Amino acid sequence: MSTVKCWVRDEARRICKDEKVLEFLASVVKGKKERTIDRIRASEILLDRGFGKSPQGIEVSGIEGNEFSGLSTAQLDALINALAGKSNGKAQSGAGKKEGS
Repeated sequence: MSTVKCWVRDEARRICKDEKVLEFLASVVKGKKERTIDRIRASEILLDRGFGKSPQGIEVSGIEGNEFSGLSTAQLDALINALAGKSNGKAQSGAGKKEGS
């Protein structure tokens, strides 16, 4: 992680450790003069911090016209490894090949 990203992360964590941030968000949620959208957003932030973010669904269409449902567990594992390797700058071979090929 770059020095700037680390600094921003550390500063954000330092600021958010202060109870005043939580108190501010709680006051927005409870406030009568705040816009509804601001109250909802403050509620979302508090809930995400208190209970974790809810799982997000993603739509996956397929590889080169093939559906993922037709892939074996080994093929899916190879695909996941290849995608993880790509994001780290490393290409891994074997992804997307059918078993026995």
